[in-house]
Amino acid sequence: MSTSSKYFKPSQGNANLENIFAEAEGRISDLEDSTQQLVNGRELYSKRIDTLWSQVEDLENRSRRNNVRLLVLKEGIEGDNLIVCIEKILSEGLHMHIDNGFKIERAHRSPGSRPDENQSPTLIMIRFLRSTAREKVLKAAREKGGAVRNGCNISLFPNMMKELAGRRKTFTTAIQLQTRK
Repeated sequence: MSTSSKYFKPSQGNANLENIFAEAEGRISDLEDSTQQLVNGRELYSKRIDTLWSQVEDLENRSRRNNVRLLVLKEGIEGDNLIVCIEKILSEGLHMHIDNGFKIERAHRSPGSRPDENQSPTLIMIRFLRSTAREKVLKAAREKGGAVRNGCNISLFPNMMKELAGRRKTFTTAIQLQTRK
């Protein structure tokens, strides 16, 4: 059927008009069906994306499980070997006995240019070989309120994604109430 014959022409009568309406209703129905399929597909893909994102978060937090963030160590204090400096902070500042269980896999400052004297120093990421060493270090830092090295009040924190830190923060008051009992 050509395009010009699809439209109603008064000379063709009501039969042609009914055919045109039936064809239009069929097209509209097909469009509604395909739209509904797209909406249902979007919901399915949205659920899949949420599931995948939660798996990514879990993997990211597991990969950070052995990491500790060290804050407020002045730039340049560490000298040539950052790991030796961190071991001194742990032994002298937190009074911990450093043995093979406290093996530091790697340590580095966060990337970026060196800050000016009046700016806060960049943080240091420490990765322990074992998660037990990380837990002991964080426990000692909590108990002692951090460490002091060359006039710097050094703080140690677990390394985790912002989302997980936010979820944990929501439980802080409940945990504090529980420990007071």
